[in-house]
Amino acid sequence: MTMPDKPFKLVGVAGTFDMLHKGHKALLRKAYEVGEKVVIGLTTDEFVAEMGKPHRVAPYKERLEELLA
Repeated sequence: MTMPDKPFKLVGVAGTFDMLHKGHKALLRKAYEVGEKVVIGLTTDEFVAEMGKPHRVAPYKERLEELLA
């Protein structure tokens, strides 16, 4: 019996992904390394507002564009 190249069929990650930094990139790289398919959840602007972050967070559209790039 041969093992699949990736141990998981589906991997999910989620976050605000504001100012995409090396920690975010490492998380995403690992998800794609171990998963055949990766689902990325991106928090809404409304959710970010409720989190009460002490700094400005880029709007959803900007964060989505950066993730897609």
